[in-house]
Amino acid sequence: MICRQPEFVQETLNRVRESDVSSFLPFARHLIVTGCGTSFHAATYGARILQSLSGGREVVEAVPAYDLAHGPMPRRAIVLGVSHSGSTPTTNRALARAKRSGLRTAGLCGLPNSEMERIVDDALVIGS
Repeated sequence: MICRQPEFVQETLNRVRESDVSSFLPFARHLIVTGCGTSFHAATYGARILQSLSGGREVVEAVPAYDLAHGPMPRRAIVLGVSHSGSTPTTNRALARAKRSGLRTAGLCGLPNSEMERIVDDALVIGS
């Protein structure tokens, strides 16, 4: 698996290039990136990159999925869930709760046909 990392990275880059990322995740005044475990670490780094790309015009923050699933829900935001499998229960619970609260939801996952894809408004499957 480690030896195949360059192949996996190339697969991901190809999928992102082929996708219309701007329609998947339009910039909003408030974007919350969430996940669990290592996916939350990726969400934290991704939030920093997205904040930088926004030029400071938007608020982009990483919030643990547990906090979104059980804590206060923001009134206006887009919630982006990150999960390798797309089947992480707490992340999916947070996304479902955000959607029920009227927020736009998006999912970024590695595997197709996941529970996450069925929950969110928009999903981007980027491969391994």
